[in-house]
Amino acid sequence: MIDPGRLTWVERSVHDLADRSATFTMIPDHYADRFRCEGSYRFDTVAGGCRRRGQGDLRVRALLVAGAVEGAIVSGLREHLIDEVPIVEAFVARS
Repeated sequence: MIDPGRLTWVERSVHDLADRSATFTMIPDHYADRFRCEGSYRFDTVAGGCRRRGQGDLRVRALLVAGAVEGAIVSGLREHLIDEVPIVEAFVARS
């Protein structure tokens, strides 16, 4: 099975400032044979700010629970991205 406490990773991203995009790979600290995630972001100008659009491919190999684990990871990533907004806005305001 997969221990949720050991389901951690490092996100490695490459930003293309001219293209306003980034690609990323999530490198697992554990379960390298059962976890793979990569994708990209695009930053679009909208009235009053910027919109980040992302897409990616997440795969977990675990009998019977892979879909549930993938769903939990995606849900956590969405929450994390939402939590980043005020932090980035405060950073930009100070810069």
